[in-house]
Amino acid sequence: MDDCPAGCIIDEAVIVINPNTFYDYTPFQQRFILLHEEGHIVLNTGTTVDDEIKADAYAFDRLAGTEFRSLKQCVEFLQALLVPGLPSTDKRINALYNRALDWDNRH
Repeated sequence: MDDCPAGCIIDEAVIVINPNTFYDYTPFQQRFILLHEEGHIVLNTGTTVDDEIKADAYAFDRLAGTEFRSLKQCVEFLQALLVPGLPSTDKRINALYNRALDWDNRH
């Protein structure tokens, strides 16, 4: 798992936590991580960029509005977690940012 805080085994509906990194995150960030992995299981997604965006959206939809600055926390966490400068990183962050803007406009 290297530096990855968690992963999942979709066929077995199991989330695996990396104890070397998972507990370095705030409770909110831990919830995002777990919900992201749950999203992979529920949505039966793989590891393509589009699949990661779907799992990010799943986590976001469950955390949005749950506490102060939840929208910003989701976007900032993803920015901090992913490797900067990669096209896949930019695509995921932009997708989540746009989802946050849309959520904010609707609420």
